[in-house]
Amino acid sequence: MEKVMLSLHVLTAIVTVGPVTVAAWLFVWMGRPTPVVGDIQTSVPPRGGTMNGGVTLMFLHRVNTIGAVVALSVPVFGFATAVQLGLLTDAWLLIAIALTAAAAAVFVWGVVGGQRRALAAQSAPWLQRSTVVFTLLWMVVVTLMIFRPGSTTGVAG
Repeated sequence: MEKVMLSLHVLTAIVTVGPVTVAAWLFVWMGRPTPVVGDIQTSVPPRGGTMNGGVTLMFLHRVNTIGAVVALSVPVFGFATAVQLGLLTDAWLLIAIALTAAAAAVFVWGVVGGQRRALAAQSAPWLQRSTVVFTLLWMVVVTLMIFRPGSTTGVAG
């Protein structure tokens, strides 16, 4: 049963967090306004929308909103796996849990909230920074899950 739970945890992480991260970055990239030099736009190809809307940006925001809800299954399966393996007192796992909670908060309020403000033609100055922080937090969590520092069963052990 432990292998099944671990497999579900890893698969849901790959299937949900990966696409959500890509969609967040695509929103940032596609949401940038087209540069204007003087009175003419530069020859930058269209990116699918502007900061005040666009079908592509609305789609990416929808992917992130739905993906955030579905991604709640990742810590559920992770917690169940940790209980079965008796890892809930390991420092690396407690740190990973805290960083996951921080990543979720940054994603909900910084990324999805920033996207919502950008789509409403409001200023979203922290959207790109929030996306960077969210991505870095997930990279650290994944690294902790692989190397499991201090564990006798992990790669680093």
